[in-house]
Amino acid sequence: MSFFEPPPPPPQPPEQRRRPEWLGPPDNILGVALPWRIVLARTDNVAVVVEGATAYPNGIQLRIDVRRRPTPGDEDGEPFFPLGHPGSRQRGHTGELPPELLRVGIELADGPKATTLDPHPFMLGPDATPEGPLLTQNGGHGGGSVWRLEFWLRLQPPPGPLVFACEWPSEGVELTRIKVDASAAIEAASRAEVLWPEEGGGPGGSAGSYQIR
Repeated sequence: MSFFEPPPPPPQPPEQRRRPEWLGPPDNILGVALPWRIVLARTDNVAVVVEGATAYPNGIQLRIDVRRRPTPGDEDGEPFFPLGHPGSRQRGHTGELPPELLRVGIELADGPKATTLDPHPFMLGPDATPEGPLLTQNGGHGGGSVWRLEFWLRLQPPPGPLVFACEWPSEGVELTRIKVDASAAIEAASRAEVLWPEEGGGPGGSAGSYQIR
């Protein structure tokens, strides 16, 4: 027997799990940009604006800017978190939402809605298969007086009005609703380009053959 024995074979890598379709746009598809600039709220001190969106066959990626007018003493005060500190989205002892919490939601033409206050599907377990639309934050950055946030709206909207809702009590923003025509998103999604089949290898195809799994 040799003094130096060959090392044992490396363990098999764990099976890669596909990212849940409710968490963000598919990696194998190039979405199509929508020319949206939707002012959800504007006062003398704050603005909440949909600065753009990208349509996919199974949803819409949204980019939302939240801006607050700087005031004297901001440097020494509490940091500005429009969506609240971790855990602050939970209802308090009175059953009411904190007034400083920005609320954004979307209602589809056939009735279902999704909001930034909905429980994250991960809270239901890693194998959760939620039904209906979801509005999940999947990116963003900010600080000071500006935050740029990204949200994934799961499910392509049906034809008809797509309603954006916004409310921010501590900033004087009462509940507002703004309608846009979902046809632009539906048409754009039909032009999305599949880069490669979902299961790997091979040429790309048309987005029309893409299926939500």
